[in-house]
Amino acid sequence: MSEEPLMRKDTIMVENSNLIDVKDLIGRYSNAEHVARADAYFAGVTLDDKLLRKPFFGIPDTRANMQGIGEVLQHLRLFPGARVLDFGAGTGWFSRILAMIECHPIAVDVSPIALNLGERAFGRDPTTTGLAVEWRSFDGLSLPVESGSIDRIVCYDSFHHVADQAAILSEFYRALTDGGRVAFHEPGPQHSTIPVSQYEMRRHGVIENDIVVEEIWRLAESIGFSNLELTLSTPRTLSVPLNRYSRIINGEATVKDVSAILDTIVQGAANLRVFSMTKGDDVTDSRSSAGLAGVFDVVLAESTPDLLRGRTRVTNTGSTPWRPSSDGRLIGNVALGVQRPDDTAHPDFGRIWLSDDFIMPGQTVSVDFSLPIPPERPARFLFDLVSEGVTWFEQIGSKPVILRLS
Repeated sequence: MSEEPLMRKDTIMVENSNLIDVKDLIGRYSNAEHVARADAYFAGVTLDDKLLRKPFFGIPDTRANMQGIGEVLQHLRLFPGARVLDFGAGTGWFSRILAMIECHPIAVDVSPIALNLGERAFGRDPTTTGLAVEWRSFDGLSLPVESGSIDRIVCYDSFHHVADQAAILSEFYRALTDGGRVAFHEPGPQHSTIPVSQYEMRRHGVIENDIVVEEIWRLAESIGFSNLELTLSTPRTLSVPLNRYSRIINGEATVKDVSAILDTIVQGAANLRVFSMTKGDDVTDSRSSAGLAGVFDVVLAESTPDLLRGRTRVTNTGSTPWRPSSDGRLIGNVALGVQRPDDTAHPDFGRIWLSDDFIMPGQTVSVDFSLPIPPERPARFLFDLVSEGVTWFEQIGSKPVILRLS
């Protein structure tokens, strides 16, 4: 009994003596040498390489990526037109996703080879026709963007390749707008010691650093970041029989059920960290549908043969401030929209301006309006609040008002 543990210990010691120390690897080379190694990593990749298929990169990786993408998108709290810096983008597969969901992605990487591959693959993909990604290489030290110009930053399995975490976090802070967010999907605190990391460092000399959120947060908080949030869900799921599932869903979980759920989370999160931080206060407004709600009425006044006149009283009953409607149809501007549902060719009839300023939760505004009357009769007008480029409020539970002219 006493010999077996000693043999195991001796074996572990021999194996550990051959481990590459990632901190030693980081300190051994200059920034320029690390950049050159990262670029060389992609030198043998062609447009036919399966790496260009990401996130569909083998069965296990695809499953994990699909889970991870959903978690990161939840942390990012995106809105249409958001300028998103895809840090360590590689061949830009995440940037391609961001372009498809109406964001403005900027793919940034130290490897010009990887970016060139990504740009060529993006250009030949028929599903990205009409979409755009900005491709920018950087020197590993200074991000190639203006200060305060970025709404969101995503690090999807890229921050663990960074040599100087404090310097890059400072660059993130500089680049973000006030209220901007950075979201991370990264491995865990023992990442540098797992076999695949040791293989990559030994074979290619690239950095496979540990991600210790406590240390990252200490650095980030000192820079000015706030609101650290971490996700507990993991790619590892718990499959259960129907009776156990029903018990958990109905709030009747046993101690054994809870223990199984926690074990699944702990095991799945062993080498995974998904988290986000903000620059200053977390700003949410009508550029996102989350928290949007409103009520209104429409009262007609005396009209002319050519003009439909009336008054509307609108209240923001949600939890999100509404952006001003006076800037035109910019993303997230809230107005009272008018549609003609019978005109299938041109149903969107116009907008009624509400305010030059933000309309805060609980605030009510009253506005007089006039609309041209179409010559066709009878005519129906459907009034509904709209956040431009985001949603009509009827789609999220609002009740429109319909008026008929005979």
